[in-house]
Amino acid sequence: MLALSTALPLVALAGFGILRAVNDRRAQIQRDVRERVENLVADVDRQISAIQAELQVLAVSPSLQDGDLPTFDRQMREALKIRGTSIVLLDTKAQQLINTNRPFGEPLPRAINTEMLDRAVATGKPQISDLIIGAVLKRPVLTVGVPVFRDGEVAFVFADGAWAGDFVRSVARAKPVARLDRHDIRSEGHHCRA
Repeated sequence: MLALSTALPLVALAGFGILRAVNDRRAQIQRDVRERVENLVADVDRQISAIQAELQVLAVSPSLQDGDLPTFDRQMREALKIRGTSIVLLDTKAQQLINTNRPFGEPLPRAINTEMLDRAVATGKPQISDLIIGAVLKRPVLTVGVPVFRDGEVAFVFADGAWAGDFVRSVARAKPVARLDRHDIRSEGHHCRA
């Protein structure tokens, strides 16, 4: 009985210590995860801001404003050699006019998912798509869309989604299942269900 009365407080103290250590470790893990998520979000925000700025510069190109698409295509492709991305120019009805993944003049499909384009046309402001399957590359992309104005009206929309594959892979590496958009499309491992 003496041994039990001596051991019981020690067992209780050890149990309390273990629970405290587990709770401390859980709190540290939560802080680490929160910090990683905040860093990922900040990085994505920087990428989106840079893409929007680039597209807004392209939107005021004199050759594009004059409707000279062959000249604009050549100028855009020269500029893109520096960054190594792809850009799509769409009309307001979602028809691709230029796609830097294809030679100029090649027949191009209409955009499959027009929600981002419709929002850009309606609001006249840059938009970000949900995770979609691209019409030309047939792979998951997130696109940044920037409206192009002519005579005060939205005439075209630029869509840039080249960074999406890297983003999806980085999110997948950071967490096995990560919510990517408001429709709860998820990345699992290195593939996406759409």
